[in-house]
Amino acid sequence: RRGGGDEEVAVLPADAVVVSAGPWSCAAEDWFGTCELPMEGVKSTSIVWKKPDEGEVDATALFCGEDDRFGTHLEVYPRPDNSVYICGIGGGGFISQK
Repeated sequence: RRGGGDEEVAVLPADAVVVSAGPWSCAAEDWFGTCELPMEGVKSTSIVWKKPDEGEVDATALFCGEDDRFGTHLEVYPRPDNSVYICGIGGGGFISQK
């Protein structure tokens, strides 16, 4: 449906459809009604560090190797507002819809 109004609904043929809505992708099962979209992942933590009082954050992303002791893969992303986003501080269990 285009525009969200009362326009005509059309079926678009496709061999494959990619739903890239992160953890909300499973909601597409309700939208389409005819498919299952299993969601799997690993529980993890995300942190945002506030901008430092003085100076600026270097604009270099950091990707650390796997730490098998804790099942983590640390990633550090500087952001345009000089805060720093850190993710992959996992070690949590595997999750599945099943």
